[in-house]
Amino acid sequence: MNRKYLYGVALLLFAAGTLLLVTAGRLGRDRAANRLEVLQVVLDESWKSEELLKDYKLAERSGRMFDSHELDGQVHVVSFFFTTCPTACVRQNTQVQLLHEAFADQGVKFVSMTCDPDRDTPQVLADYARRFQARDDAWYFLTGDLLHIRRVAAEIYRVPLDKETHSEKLIVMDRWGALRGTYHWNKTEDMAAIRLQLDRLLAETQPPPPAPPAPPPRPPAEEDDE
Repeated sequence: MNRKYLYGVALLLFAAGTLLLVTAGRLGRDRAANRLEVLQVVLDESWKSEELLKDYKLAERSGRMFDSHELDGQVHVVSFFFTTCPTACVRQNTQVQLLHEAFADQGVKFVSMTCDPDRDTPQVLADYARRFQARDDAWYFLTGDLLHIRRVAAEIYRVPLDKETHSEKLIVMDRWGALRGTYHWNKTEDMAAIRLQLDRLLAETQPPPPAPPAPPPRPPAEEDDE
């Protein structure tokens, strides 16, 4: 066969393979995003009617049981990930590492929970944490039963979670356990804002006043008149 012909065929096959990989990646991301959207709708409804978790216990990378009450009185940042995620979770935890380096000495705690607990045993989490120079007294890596972690994510931190599917937001909690903001790790403006928020929360000595109740929804007839 003509070498130019073979070269052309090889190029076409390579291009087709690349297109399939890109398409598969996009479909995978779309499915994950759609799954999170569906979960979010379910959670929005469950928050209205069910008694929510107030605390939790999960296994820490050291093997000990971590009690969420250890965070009482501590400003803390919570995130979700899984260790076999090759790109996004690594980049996310690199951003958490930068915050950890800047704020751990000031008392901010960091909590990272896996959404793949079948694989992410305490030993796996310990090996993973070493990649980010995570101090064991300031950055906790947690694992446990997936159903329980889903409830923790939904009912305490107000984000949807499923196996190997999680929010990419960093959740900031104040000393009194109130959620004070969520920040996307991959947005420069969010990562600047989270630093300002942490500075503000560290300076607080009293809990903020409760937010006023949301106004009741307007009747459909009123909306139709406008």
